[in-house]
Amino acid sequence: MAGKSDTRQKMINMMYLVFIAMLALNIGKEVLATIGVINEDLTNSTNQFKADSSVIYDKFDDLGASEAAWAEALPVINKLKNYSDQYSQYLSSVQDFLLSSDKENKNFVRDVKNNSDSSKPDVTMTNYQIMDSSEALDEKFFDGDEYTDDGDEYVENFKNFQSDLLVVLDSLKTLKIFTDTPEFVAGFDLDKIELQKRFEFTEFKLNSEGKELPYLDYEFKGFPLIASLSKITKTHNNLRYIENKILNTALGNIRLGGGGGSIVDLVPTLSQDQQFFTGQNFGGRIILSQKSDLQGFESIDLTLNGPGNSSRTLVQDDDFTVESGQIVFKNRISRAGLYTLKGKISKRSENGTVDYDISNMVPPVTFTIIDEPSNANVEAIRMNILYIGLSNPVNISIPGVVESSLVQVPSPDSNVSLNRDVSAKDKADGANFYAKPSELGNAFIQVRGRLSNGTNLTSTKKPFRVKKIEDGIGAIVNAETYRAGSTLSQFNILEGQVSGFKPDDFDYDFNVEVTKFTISVGNNQALTITGNYIEGLAADYVRRASSGDIIIFSSIEAIGWEGNNKSDAFDYTINRFDIKKK
Repeated sequence: MAGKSDTRQKMINMMYLVFIAMLALNIGKEVLATIGVINEDLTNSTNQFKADSSVIYDKFDDLGASEAAWAEALPVINKLKNYSDQYSQYLSSVQDFLLSSDKENKNFVRDVKNNSDSSKPDVTMTNYQIMDSSEALDEKFFDGDEYTDDGDEYVENFKNFQSDLLVVLDSLKTLKIFTDTPEFVAGFDLDKIELQKRFEFTEFKLNSEGKELPYLDYEFKGFPLIASLSKITKTHNNLRYIENKILNTALGNIRLGGGGGSIVDLVPTLSQDQQFFTGQNFGGRIILSQKSDLQGFESIDLTLNGPGNSSRTLVQDDDFTVESGQIVFKNRISRAGLYTLKGKISKRSENGTVDYDISNMVPPVTFTIIDEPSNANVEAIRMNILYIGLSNPVNISIPGVVESSLVQVPSPDSNVSLNRDVSAKDKADGANFYAKPSELGNAFIQVRGRLSNGTNLTSTKKPFRVKKIEDGIGAIVNAETYRAGSTLSQFNILEGQVSGFKPDDFDYDFNVEVTKFTISVGNNQALTITGNYIEGLAADYVRRASSGDIIIFSSIEAIGWEGNNKSDAFDYTINRFDIKKK
């Protein structure tokens, strides 16, 4: 049997080595793309955990000011938040570093042309198949067989997060509100087991070849960038998962322990960036404490107040049902407007009946019903025109449509392409797309998106004027910038660079480089120079010129580009300017 087992293991090892060799030969591009998709899913899950935890943190903050049980737990909960946020920020910085290693400075985001159908617009996506190098993280974490300072920092942060959260769990277990109930302490013990499993650390780890490798070597050394990025994303996901698990254990223990705070929550079934439409079921719910069949209702007396002072009593089974300790609404509302839930409900508990007056809740339980939209809102952030050659920030929205489902409607005469890769600054100003026109004249933007009822809505065409960027301002730059009318020494004129700048009042940022200009020195013939320095005969003219002679720069041609990528450079014109020799 041993002989057969050894033979089988050798075969497995051989197949593993062949697979690694294939990756090294870049044959497995599909594998890299698959890892990228998994990375995106993990990122979405991480964001959801963070959003759920944020709601619970807010509840502890609110009730910690008035309820003794919540106040006792609040300092420890705040430590959990601080430890989690600090480690999250560190992991994000490593992820950002990996993405910034893109030699094109685009975080590996690329515009992909549709070679199957040229009428369709380019699609912007992250190209995971080019994230196959290990160089960036290898240089950051390793110095030969040793760890760099950055490598040591990664290991220490990983170990410290587990030890910090173990302290948090031990602190929660000793709080007076929990020590009287063994079941509550047991919940934190389960969280501890999960924490230790997800953040297990050993100095050396055994690989599939039976060789013990140092921890960081095992996890990252020599791996494609996307594999390392996904591992760090998984650690980030584990962080937010454990944080959320501990929070929910503490939240449930306090509520079940009678610590107060079991106030009614109205939780829409649709995400917060959606609306409820006329004729559509309003899918809200009321939850007392936890979602459980153990949470029973003694009585339910609810009314719904709507526009025009309308009011009606809600009837069980017609307007709502009771499921797993929840009141689940199934109203179909035909009139648009603001609606407010009023009334009282009673809950059965071991200590008797507890009454809740929904009418007095702050803030009131409200929701809005709107008429289903028929068009998209498309607004330019800075001006109601688009500039050719530039990424013009625009905000595009359709009420009730998830923003991520919006796509441009392909059209050969649209004269504009949309791009979601919006900078943080422009996002803060409200932009969610860049619009880049291809020709002067007129352009339009048309999008479609998915409504919450599953149907697609196509907007009408939003027209825009496409203009040429205002001509730039010329100058000589040599340590200082000398604009039109300046008096310069011969040294600054000859050593300086003929440069151009966008107008001071133009809101868009882009780089400018002069490529050609004509120079006239005194009464000498005008000379055309390719480049952006005064050379040859023109330099001789400058040397011979007398003090006070005027030097004129005209027919100045330049290119402009955004960011660090010149591949999309556009032609740009600089206005004539003159200087005087000192």
